[in-house]
Amino acid sequence: MNIFHNTFFAMGTRFDVVIPGEEIAMCESVYSQIQQKTLGLEAKLSYYDPQSTVSRINREAEIKPLRIDEQAYRAISIALNYHRLTNGAFDICKAALKHGIEANAAVSTKDSALGIVLNQNNQTIYFRWPGLKIDLGGIGKGLAMESAKNILAQAGIQNALLSFGESSVLALGKHPKGDCWKVGIPNANDPHNFLHQFQLRDEALSTSGNLHRNDDGSVTEIDHIIDPETNLLVKKNKLVSVRSASPLEAEVLSTALFVVGEDGAEKIASNFKQMWYVFLG
Repeated sequence: MNIFHNTFFAMGTRFDVVIPGEEIAMCESVYSQIQQKTLGLEAKLSYYDPQSTVSRINREAEIKPLRIDEQAYRAISIALNYHRLTNGAFDICKAALKHGIEANAAVSTKDSALGIVLNQNNQTIYFRWPGLKIDLGGIGKGLAMESAKNILAQAGIQNALLSFGESSVLALGKHPKGDCWKVGIPNANDPHNFLHQFQLRDEALSTSGNLHRNDDGSVTEIDHIIDPETNLLVKKNKLVSVRSASPLEAEVLSTALFVVGEDGAEKIASNFKQMWYVFLG
């Protein structure tokens, strides 16, 4: 059986594509489409690229309503909807604080997303308050995974495993030697053992936390998620994994649940159907 595997680098991490049982030429075409779509999305949504749409928004949207492309407008609209559904735990305005932006009145208010004004008719964005910034890093990989899922479906591919930095996984169909894809969450302090193993079929899995295993085997704590309530980086060692039919939903909810912790998770989860989560460690 042919097993296609290729990797590219995007959004600060590795994107692995595994497709079993299909013609290599078709797999290469699908892989190229996934890579092109993902890199194109990164070019629009990157906080770090001064030429990106997000960078332009952060520079100009507080001056006057700024017309933006449809893809960026949709991403921001989706992010604001998830902000509402997670009771503010997912916040693209507060996320920008991790870049060292001063928590002035514009971003320190409890619901800073109220400062974003979208006009669907004109496809514009405007910041009510000076100093407001956005960071779509918490939604970018999920959008890329959704796009990849659509590309695979259009090609008629039923079995595939996609891994975005191992923190976001999409498992379609089944492994060539099983009835699902088995995905384990490794123990950062003991990489030979898993904290949990999932059996996925036509599902996505996203895991959020702040412990990172380096190439030399050492473990580093990397705090990168802002708590919108305190405007401070979340310092928790527990991981949270979210399983959902939607890669985007899994990505967003793993961030939101990591922010609120076990005590606040159920309140957010009640707003969503067909999702499952577990805290680990």
